[in-house]
Amino acid sequence: MAAYAAQDDVLARAGRFGGVFSVAGKRPNLADLDELLVTVAAIIDAEILARGYDPALLDATIEEALKDVNAWAVLVRALPQATPGDDQADAIVEQGREILKAAGFPSLAEGGSDLFTALAALEAGEGGGGAGTSAGSLWDDFADVEETRDAATVAEDAEPVWLRGQSL
Repeated sequence: MAAYAAQDDVLARAGRFGGVFSVAGKRPNLADLDELLVTVAAIIDAEILARGYDPALLDATIEEALKDVNAWAVLVRALPQATPGDDQADAIVEQGREILKAAGFPSLAEGGSDLFTALAALEAGEGGGGAGTSAGSLWDDFADVEETRDAATVAEDAEPVWLRGQSL
């Protein structure tokens, strides 16, 4: 699947530092940004698929939210490499990290891959993505199993630790 964001989205968030990616012979460059956009989008897609949703079925609102996450996650990875030790660039990176954390993506802020906010929306039935999957319920999945006690190992007055239907 293609990236949710484009190079221009990353450069817009970089502000005056956007030009550092166009310096001849310097890395990361614009081609690296394009590669990172696709890599981060693949991480996003993998997380969505792992929850049982189809990234190809996402609606525009979810894709727009993921565009911002995709662009900031790329900038958080690329800008420190392009501007080592620059306090103003570090401030932009920190802003990006805070935005990712506030949006529910703390791991992406640090280079990881969790996507709790968008996944929570999908799990709530919003944003497309298909039906999704669930771990199910022990009580529903084994509703036909009789409650039994092994007389040899359970004392006569012992109570079960959990009762059928009890919320854990």
